[in-house]
Amino acid sequence: MTDTRFNDEEVSLILRRALEADTGGRDGLTLGQLKEIAGEVGIDPARIESAALAVQADRQPAGGRFLGSRMSTRYDVEVRGDMDDDGYAEVIRLIRGAMGRQGVVTEAFGAVEWKARDFFGGRYVTIRSQNGRTRVEGLGNFRDGAMVSAGMGGTAGLAASAVLLKATVGGVAGLGILGPAALLVGAVVPSYALYRRWFVKEDAALRSAVTDIAARIGSPADDGDPETPQG
Repeated sequence: MTDTRFNDEEVSLILRRALEADTGGRDGLTLGQLKEIAGEVGIDPARIESAALAVQADRQPAGGRFLGSRMSTRYDVEVRGDMDDDGYAEVIRLIRGAMGRQGVVTEAFGAVEWKARDFFGGRYVTIRSQNGRTRVEGLGNFRDGAMVSAGMGGTAGLAASAVLLKATVGGVAGLGILGPAALLVGAVVPSYALYRRWFVKEDAALRSAVTDIAARIGSPADDGDPETPQG
Protein backbone atom coordinates (compact mmCIF):
# COMPACT_ATOMS: atom_id res chain seq x y z
CA MET A 1 0.00 0.00 0.00
CA THR A 2 2.85 2.41 0.81
CA ASP A 3 4.12 2.21 -2.81
CA THR A 4 0.71 2.86 -4.37
CA ARG A 5 0.61 6.06 -6.45
CA PHE A 6 -2.52 8.21 -6.63
CA ASN A 7 -3.53 10.69 -9.32
CA ASP A 8 -4.30 14.36 -8.56
CA GLU A 9 -8.03 13.77 -8.15
CA GLU A 10 -7.47 10.88 -5.74
CA VAL A 11 -4.94 12.92 -3.74
CA SER A 12 -7.46 15.74 -3.35
CA LEU A 13 -10.16 13.31 -2.25
CA ILE A 14 -7.88 11.58 0.27
CA LEU A 15 -6.75 14.87 1.81
CA ARG A 16 -10.31 16.21 1.96
CA ARG A 17 -11.59 13.11 3.74
CA ALA A 18 -8.65 13.10 6.13
CA LEU A 19 -9.20 16.77 7.01
CA GLU A 20 -12.93 16.23 7.47
CA ALA A 21 -12.19 13.46 9.94
CA ASP A 22 -9.41 15.36 11.73
CA THR A 23 -11.10 18.74 12.17
CA GLY A 24 -14.38 17.46 13.56
CA GLY A 25 -14.60 19.76 16.59
CA ARG A 26 -12.45 22.63 15.30
CA ASP A 27 -13.12 25.58 13.03
CA GLY A 28 -10.97 24.53 10.08
CA LEU A 29 -7.21 25.06 9.81
CA THR A 30 -5.07 28.19 9.96
CA LEU A 31 -2.73 29.20 7.16
CA GLY A 32 0.23 28.31 9.37
CA GLN A 33 -1.11 24.78 9.85
CA LEU A 34 -1.76 24.39 6.13
CA LYS A 35 1.80 25.50 5.32
CA GLU A 36 3.18 23.04 7.87
CA ILE A 37 1.20 20.18 6.33
CA ALA A 38 2.32 21.24 2.85
CA GLY A 39 5.96 21.20 3.89
CA GLU A 40 5.61 17.70 5.27
CA VAL A 41 4.30 16.37 1.94
CA GLY A 42 6.82 18.26 -0.19
CA ILE A 43 4.65 21.19 -1.34
CA ASP A 44 6.28 24.63 -1.43
CA PRO A 45 4.60 26.69 1.37
CA ALA A 46 4.75 29.73 -0.96
CA ARG A 47 2.26 27.96 -3.21
CA ILE A 48 -0.06 27.53 -0.24
CA GLU A 49 0.10 31.29 0.42
CA SER A 50 -0.74 32.05 -3.23
CA ALA A 51 -3.65 29.63 -3.16
CA ALA A 52 -4.89 31.12 0.14
CA LEU A 53 -4.88 34.60 -1.37
CA ALA A 54 -6.94 33.40 -4.33
CA VAL A 55 -9.45 31.63 -2.07
CA GLN A 56 -9.72 34.64 0.24
CA ALA A 57 -10.39 36.89 -2.74
CA ASP A 58 -13.06 34.56 -4.11
CA ARG A 59 -15.08 34.76 -0.87
CA GLN A 60 -16.43 38.19 -1.76
CA PRO A 61 -20.07 38.34 -2.96
CA ALA A 62 -21.24 40.36 -5.94
CA GLY A 63 -24.81 41.34 -6.78
CA GLY A 64 -26.85 42.10 -9.89
CA ARG A 65 -27.52 39.76 -12.79
CA PHE A 66 -27.81 40.03 -16.56
CA LEU A 67 -29.41 36.94 -18.11
CA GLY A 68 -28.12 34.95 -15.14
CA SER A 69 -24.57 36.32 -15.28
CA ARG A 70 -23.18 38.76 -12.69
CA MET A 71 -23.04 42.47 -13.54
CA SER A 72 -20.47 43.29 -10.85
CA THR A 73 -17.56 41.56 -9.22
CA ARG A 74 -15.54 42.22 -6.07
CA TYR A 75 -12.31 40.85 -4.65
CA ASP A 76 -10.96 41.80 -1.23
CA VAL A 77 -7.74 40.51 0.36
CA GLU A 78 -5.86 41.56 3.48
CA VAL A 79 -2.18 40.74 3.90
CA ARG A 80 0.55 41.39 6.43
CA GLY A 81 2.94 44.14 5.37
CA ASP A 82 3.05 47.89 4.76
CA MET A 83 3.48 49.76 1.49
CA ASP A 84 6.02 52.52 0.83
CA ASP A 85 6.27 54.91 -2.13
CA ASP A 86 8.40 52.48 -4.14
CA GLY A 87 5.94 49.71 -3.36
CA TYR A 88 2.98 51.72 -4.62
CA ALA A 89 4.77 52.41 -7.89
CA GLU A 90 5.32 48.69 -8.35
CA VAL A 91 1.74 47.66 -7.61
CA ILE A 92 0.35 50.28 -9.98
CA ARG A 93 2.53 48.71 -12.64
CA LEU A 94 1.10 45.31 -11.72
CA ILE A 95 -2.46 46.64 -11.98
CA ARG A 96 -1.88 48.18 -15.39
CA GLY A 97 -0.28 45.00 -16.63
CA ALA A 98 -3.13 42.80 -15.39
CA MET A 99 -5.93 45.10 -16.55
CA GLY A 100 -4.34 46.07 -19.85
CA ARG A 101 -5.14 49.76 -19.28
CA GLN A 102 -3.29 52.85 -18.10
CA GLY A 103 -6.12 54.02 -15.85
CA VAL A 104 -6.07 56.95 -13.43
CA VAL A 105 -4.36 56.91 -10.02
CA THR A 106 -5.60 59.03 -7.12
CA GLU A 107 -4.81 59.26 -3.39
CA ALA A 108 -7.42 59.98 -0.73
CA PHE A 109 -7.87 59.22 2.99
CA GLY A 110 -4.65 57.25 3.18
CA ALA A 111 -5.52 54.97 0.27
CA VAL A 112 -4.31 54.74 -3.33
CA GLU A 113 -6.95 54.02 -5.95
CA TRP A 114 -6.56 52.99 -9.59
CA LYS A 115 -9.63 53.29 -11.80
CA ALA A 116 -10.58 52.99 -15.44
CA ARG A 117 -13.84 53.23 -17.38
CA ASP A 118 -14.94 52.37 -20.90
CA PHE A 119 -18.09 51.21 -22.69
CA PHE A 120 -18.18 48.03 -20.60
CA GLY A 121 -18.10 49.74 -17.21
CA GLY A 122 -15.76 50.75 -14.41
CA ARG A 123 -12.90 48.93 -12.71
CA TYR A 124 -11.43 50.06 -9.40
CA VAL A 125 -8.49 48.78 -7.35
CA THR A 126 -7.90 50.32 -3.90
CA ILE A 127 -4.83 49.73 -1.72
CA ARG A 128 -4.74 50.86 1.91
CA SER A 129 -1.89 50.21 4.40
CA GLN A 130 -2.32 50.64 8.15
CA ASN A 131 -0.74 49.17 11.28
CA GLY A 132 1.38 46.60 9.48
CA ARG A 133 -1.46 45.36 7.25
CA THR A 134 -2.51 46.16 3.72
CA ARG A 135 -5.98 45.66 2.26
CA VAL A 136 -6.35 45.28 -1.49
CA GLU A 137 -9.84 45.61 -2.94
CA GLY A 138 -10.89 45.23 -6.55
CA LEU A 139 -14.34 46.18 -7.84
CA GLY A 140 -15.83 45.88 -11.31
CA ASN A 141 -19.21 47.38 -12.25
CA PHE A 142 -20.30 46.14 -15.67
CA ARG A 143 -23.90 47.32 -15.95
CA ASP A 144 -22.92 49.49 -18.92
CA GLY A 145 -21.58 46.36 -20.58
CA ALA A 146 -24.87 44.57 -20.00
CA MET A 147 -26.78 47.35 -21.77
CA VAL A 148 -24.29 47.48 -24.63
CA SER A 149 -24.44 43.69 -25.02
CA ALA A 150 -28.24 43.74 -25.00
CA GLY A 151 -28.29 46.46 -27.63
CA MET A 152 -25.63 45.04 -29.94
CA GLY A 153 -26.33 41.33 -29.48
CA GLY A 154 -30.09 41.73 -29.30
CA THR A 155 -30.35 43.82 -32.45
CA ALA A 156 -28.05 41.57 -34.46
CA GLY A 157 -29.70 38.40 -33.17
CA LEU A 158 -33.21 39.68 -33.81
CA ALA A 159 -32.37 40.64 -37.39
CA ALA A 160 -30.64 37.34 -38.07
CA SER A 161 -33.55 35.35 -36.60
CA ALA A 162 -36.06 37.24 -38.74
CA VAL A 163 -34.06 36.54 -41.89
CA LEU A 164 -33.66 32.86 -40.96
CA LEU A 165 -37.37 32.42 -40.22
CA LYS A 166 -38.33 34.07 -43.49
CA ALA A 167 -36.00 31.80 -45.43
CA THR A 168 -37.13 28.59 -43.72
CA VAL A 169 -40.82 28.93 -42.80
CA GLY A 170 -41.86 32.06 -44.65
CA GLY A 171 -41.58 34.40 -41.67
CA VAL A 172 -42.58 34.69 -38.02
CA ALA A 173 -46.19 33.80 -38.82
CA GLY A 174 -45.04 30.45 -40.17
CA LEU A 175 -44.39 29.25 -36.61
CA GLY A 176 -47.70 30.47 -35.22
CA ILE A 177 -47.57 31.29 -31.52
CA LEU A 178 -43.96 30.08 -31.40
CA GLY A 179 -42.82 32.81 -33.78
CA PRO A 180 -42.32 35.57 -31.17
CA ALA A 181 -40.60 33.10 -28.85
CA ALA A 182 -38.17 32.17 -31.63
CA LEU A 183 -37.37 35.86 -32.18
CA LEU A 184 -36.85 36.35 -28.43
CA VAL A 185 -34.44 33.43 -28.22
CA GLY A 186 -32.63 34.73 -31.28
CA ALA A 187 -32.13 38.08 -29.53
CA VAL A 188 -31.21 36.75 -26.07
CA VAL A 189 -28.60 34.13 -27.02
CA PRO A 190 -26.14 36.46 -28.78
CA SER A 191 -26.66 39.12 -26.07
CA TYR A 192 -25.68 36.65 -23.37
CA ALA A 193 -22.75 35.24 -25.37
CA LEU A 194 -21.34 38.71 -26.05
CA TYR A 195 -21.67 39.87 -22.45
CA ARG A 196 -20.31 36.65 -21.01
CA ARG A 197 -17.23 36.80 -23.21
CA TRP A 198 -16.43 40.32 -22.05
CA PHE A 199 -17.27 39.62 -18.40
CA VAL A 200 -15.06 36.53 -18.08
CA LYS A 201 -12.09 38.44 -19.45
CA GLU A 202 -12.55 41.49 -17.20
CA ASP A 203 -13.34 39.44 -14.09
CA ALA A 204 -10.20 37.33 -14.53
CA ALA A 205 -8.08 40.47 -15.04
CA LEU A 206 -9.41 42.10 -11.87
CA ARG A 207 -8.90 38.95 -9.82
CA SER A 208 -5.34 38.64 -11.14
CA ALA A 209 -4.59 42.27 -10.26
CA VAL A 210 -5.75 41.86 -6.65
CA THR A 211 -4.01 38.55 -5.98
CA ASP A 212 -0.77 39.65 -7.71
CA ILE A 213 -0.63 42.80 -5.57
CA ALA A 214 -1.38 40.88 -2.38
CA ALA A 215 1.37 38.38 -3.18
CA ARG A 216 3.80 41.25 -3.89
CA ILE A 217 3.13 42.93 -0.53
CA GLY A 218 3.22 40.03 1.91
CA SER A 219 1.54 36.92 3.27
CA PRO A 220 -2.19 36.47 4.00
CA ALA A 221 -3.27 38.10 7.26
CA ASP A 222 -4.60 34.80 8.64
CA ASP A 223 -1.24 33.28 9.55
CA GLY A 224 -2.30 31.35 12.60
CA ASP A 225 -1.85 34.08 15.24
CA PRO A 226 -4.98 33.69 17.42
CA GLU A 227 -4.62 37.20 18.87
CA THR A 228 -4.61 38.92 15.51
CA PRO A 229 -8.01 40.43 14.59
CA GLN A 230 -9.27 39.37 11.19
CA GLY A 231 -10.38 41.87 8.59
